[in-house]
Amino acid sequence: METQELLECGHPESPHSDITRGYGSDEYGNRYCYDCCKQKEIDTMLETKRATLYLVKEGDNWYVTNWIGNIRHLASVKKGRHNIARTRYDAWFHGPMNTIWHGVQYGENTQVIRCKEIKHF
Repeated sequence: METQELLECGHPESPHSDITRGYGSDEYGNRYCYDCCKQKEIDTMLETKRATLYLVKEGDNWYVTNWIGNIRHLASVKKGRHNIARTRYDAWFHGPMNTIWHGVQYGENTQVIRCKEIKHF
């Protein structure tokens, strides 16, 4: 039986497909399983009140997610106009600790949405 190498977080690689790797890495090259990536993202969101996430539409619903998809917030989205990118999407969602967040995505050729906390209860 083959033993699996542990990542820097102390866990093995997460289950993955042929087009994913099973871990994420930080700016120092440290590798983390998907569950630890999720927790690091949530911790960063709580600390900095900002996040770069992804805006995706599935059926009639919009979601703000992380790259892995294990953070997922149902969003209310409004499409507007932008003078350079032509379109702008504004999204509002409940983030960690039930805080209200707002994100903006510019253009049609990306899913990247820049988000920040706007209200803390």
